[in-house]
Amino acid sequence: MLPGDEDSAAAAINALGQIAGSSGRTDPVTYVATYRAFVHDAGVMTALPVPSSESYAGGINDAGVVVGTMRAGAGFSNFHAWIYADGVVTDLNSLVPSGSGLQLAYAAGINNAGQIVGTAFDAQGRYHAFLLTPVAPGTPVLNIADATVTEGHTGTRAASLTVSLSAASSQPVTVSYATSNGSAAAGTDYQSASGTVTFSAGETAKTISVLVTGDRTGEPNETVLINLGQVEGAATIADGQGILTIVDDEPRLSIADVSKKEGNSGTSLFVFTVSLSSASPVAVTASFATADGSAKALEDYDAGTGALAFSPGETTKTISVVVRGDRKLELNEVFRVNLSDVAGAFVARSQASGVVLNDDR
Repeated sequence: MLPGDEDSAAAAINALGQIAGSSGRTDPVTYVATYRAFVHDAGVMTALPVPSSESYAGGINDAGVVVGTMRAGAGFSNFHAWIYADGVVTDLNSLVPSGSGLQLAYAAGINNAGQIVGTAFDAQGRYHAFLLTPVAPGTPVLNIADATVTEGHTGTRAASLTVSLSAASSQPVTVSYATSNGSAAAGTDYQSASGTVTFSAGETAKTISVLVTGDRTGEPNETVLINLGQVEGAATIADGQGILTIVDDEPRLSIADVSKKEGNSGTSLFVFTVSLSSASPVAVTASFATADGSAKALEDYDAGTGALAFSPGETTKTISVVVRGDRKLELNEVFRVNLSDVAGAFVARSQASGVVLNDDR
C-alpha cells in the first residue's frame, strides 16, 4: 500500500508483471474515503495523478496504460472513467461523441489494442456496458454500404457491396468480413462468404461479392447481413454492417374488391378479378373460398370454393359469387373471398370484400 494508507487492493496485472490497484483509508469519524489508484512495477508502488481524492484502477495493458474510476461526490454523475497514458490522466468522457447520452463511470479493463470496457450511466441512472476504442484524430474510418440485387429465377447472380476508407492511408489496411442471415437463409437464398479485403496505400474503395441464388418461389424481399470484423492497419470501423436486399422478382398475385347492388329478387353475380402483376413463364395456381362477414351464406349469397390456374403468359382470372336479391330494408352487407395455397407467385393481396349494397327503401 502507499505510505499513510491502511489497506490496498490489486485489480489487474499485465504480461510484464505490472500491477494496477488502489490504496487508501477511510476516516473513522467522517467515514470519508481517500483512495488512490497506483501501479506497482519492479517493487515500486507509484500513485497515479488522478485529479480526485477517490480513484480506483480497473485494468492495465502491456504498454502500461491504466484505466479506472474516480469519484468527485455522491450520485452517478460524479463517477468518471479515466485513462492514464504517457504520464497523463484523461477523463474518458472527453473521448465520447457529444449527444451519446451516456456518462462513462467505470472503466474495468483495457487490452493491448487500446479497447476499453466498462460501465456507463444514462440520464435516468440505468447501467449500460460499453466498449470504447479511442481513435487518434485523422485516423481513416471504414464503412460498408448497403446494396440491392434482383434475385433471378435460376442459377446465381453476384451482388457487390462497397467498402470505403474515409481517407487514403499511407500503409495497407486490411479488414475481415463475414455474411450472416437476415431474413434470407444461407445455402438456400445466398451462398455464405467470408474473407478479407486489403486497401493498398492510397486506395479508398473495395468491393465484397455475395452470390444470390435464384428460384421460382414467390416470397417477400429478403436480407443478408455483411459484417466487418478485425482491422489491421491504421483505420477503425465506423459503419461495420452492410445490408444486402434480395428483391423477389416473381409475379405478385392479388384479388380486387367488388361493390354492387343486391337487386330486389333473383340473383346477381359478383365477379372478382384475380390478377398477376406480370406474366409468368410457368403455371401459377391458387385456391379460393368465400367466408361470411355481415352477409351470411345461403341467406345473402351462395358459398363457394374452387381453384384457379394461370397458364404461362396469362395475367387475369375471375371468381363469380352468386348474391341473392331481396326486398328487406337493411344495411349494406359484406362477405369475403380468400385466396390460399398459392404456388408460383407471391401473394400481394389474398382477401377481397364483396360489398352488397342495399337498394330497398
